[in-house]
Amino acid sequence: MKRKIIFLIYFQFCIITFALKLFAQLNTDSLRHILATSTDKEQLSFTYNDYAFQLYRIQPDTAIFYAEKALAIALEKDITTQIYAAYNVIGLASQAKGLYQTSLDYFNKQFDYFTEESPDMAKAYHNIGVSYRFMNNNSASLENELKALKILETAKDSLTMGAVFQSLANLYRDLGDYDNSEKYILRSIDIYSSSLYTGVHSRKSLLAGSYNSYGNLFQMKKEMSKAIKNHKIAIDLYNEAGDLYNKAIGYENLGDDYAKMGDHEEAIANYAIAKEIFRQLNSGTDVGYELYKIADVLNTSGQYSRSHQYADSALALFTANKADSYRLEIYKLKYETYDAENNSASALAFYKKYNELKDSLNVEKQRTELVRLKEEFETTKKEQQIILLETENALKDKEKQEQIVFRNIAIAIIGAGLIIGFLVWNRYRIKQQLKQLQMRNNIASDLHDDVGSTLSSIRMYSDIVSNQIKDKSPESIPVLEKMSNNSKEMIESMSDIVWAIKPSNDLFKNIEGRMFNFATELCNAKNIELIVQKTQALDNLKIPMELRRDLYLIFKEAINNTVKYSACTQLKVAFEKTNSQLIMQIIDNGKGFNTHEVKKGNGLGNMKHRAFAHNGKLDIQSAEGTGTTITFIIPIP
Repeated sequence: MKRKIIFLIYFQFCIITFALKLFAQLNTDSLRHILATSTDKEQLSFTYNDYAFQLYRIQPDTAIFYAEKALAIALEKDITTQIYAAYNVIGLASQAKGLYQTSLDYFNKQFDYFTEESPDMAKAYHNIGVSYRFMNNNSASLENELKALKILETAKDSLTMGAVFQSLANLYRDLGDYDNSEKYILRSIDIYSSSLYTGVHSRKSLLAGSYNSYGNLFQMKKEMSKAIKNHKIAIDLYNEAGDLYNKAIGYENLGDDYAKMGDHEEAIANYAIAKEIFRQLNSGTDVGYELYKIADVLNTSGQYSRSHQYADSALALFTANKADSYRLEIYKLKYETYDAENNSASALAFYKKYNELKDSLNVEKQRTELVRLKEEFETTKKEQQIILLETENALKDKEKQEQIVFRNIAIAIIGAGLIIGFLVWNRYRIKQQLKQLQMRNNIASDLHDDVGSTLSSIRMYSDIVSNQIKDKSPESIPVLEKMSNNSKEMIESMSDIVWAIKPSNDLFKNIEGRMFNFATELCNAKNIELIVQKTQALDNLKIPMELRRDLYLIFKEAINNTVKYSACTQLKVAFEKTNSQLIMQIIDNGKGFNTHEVKKGNGLGNMKHRAFAHNGKLDIQSAEGTGTTITFIIPIP
């Protein structure tokens, strides 16, 4: 709805002021002839302003260029009317470019040159109100529109008053004051219907704009039959006036009416008509918007497959035209459609795209940088147009320069986009890592506090019961001892899991410390000499959680087997990092064994399975009487 109102206000003010200018009917060739031949400075200033006014919507930078020429002459010759006329055109062109604060600055400059309240002063207040409305500052907009209305009540400029009435109607409607909104829109219709203005070429377009606003009011009040009636009147009037763009907007409004009524077929049919008109006008973003509206209706009616087709076509156009705010709506529609289809994976993918784009649009630095780059580009175009007016040869040279500048700025915009995209992605990645680390800490804490205390209690209670019934029920003792031993083993296993999960243990020096403590305890019990070799460079090596867990479990299994079965007197553990591999060797001088006859219970199969899970290699070299060497080679990131 806001989009339609903005276009309507732009068009309406353009037609009104254009109709009130003395040279409004001059064509481009005659204007160029005057500019090329006239020596009358006042006439030149007037013609520059008039030509700029005709161009401000379709070529705002060219309009600013000519208005600045008019302003320079007017300031030199002190032509007051042309000074504030130039400020007015520059303000309107800035407004058309979306530079609303800049437009306010130029509109306010006009007041230094108004000597009394006049229709021109009223137009300035009206223009200021429009800019504030685009900035979503309805209170400031309303204040300035009322100032314009107060002047117009005595200045007798009914045509401009009709535009102000229409703006007031839209403002009151958005504020929820439907009674005042209807009062002002009817006043606007009455003015544009007056026979006094039958000579104004754009009267039908102005009247159509009022009926369109009236239809939008009824749409918000959910009086759909009245909304449809007024929107159809607006379409007929736009058609008679030959105003194709706003005719398409009228069909879009009509489609919204039917969509709100649940008549999906009629809604789609009217959006399709609007789409075809915009296609004729070569307005890619508007074509995409109508495709989006159709996709939204298809989604509402449960036609998910067709909805995806139209949404994808709209997305392609929005992407090509860099219409990111509309692209955001497509991502939202896509994930809602996939969610309705119970396609969770695709819904999640588009939900992520929606949030990532939303975050990027909210990054103030990105917005400021893009506006700055756009201003540089527009300024460059303006400078090139200065040379273009000198001679035909200069035009060709500047066209080449413009292409180079455009290419460089495009590269700069793409570079800025890539940098910002990387920053947004990196921020998202870091947030996910922090979430994962927090989750790991929470799991470790819960296991240690809840499960650990429970297992410890089971073991303690089994020992107490064992002592209590030692003499009374000796046959229960083995069962309780087994419970105690199992609890002890589970506590040790859980301790390993807690240690593996904690992010603070990811460094190799922490892994080595746990390995050394485990091996030392077993070796001391069997009077085995333990030798550990490693390079200091390994201390700060960071090893992922799953690899760290399996590395430790392989080590633990190997040390257990060695201490239990090798009958060795010396056990050597060596660590080494080469290129992107970590090598761990466990060497004993024990009795060795035949690797082909080893029992499965020794856990060698489990060790090889853990190595294979990480694309690693576990090699066991042993023979009877020669000791055993276990080599574990694993890729590391």
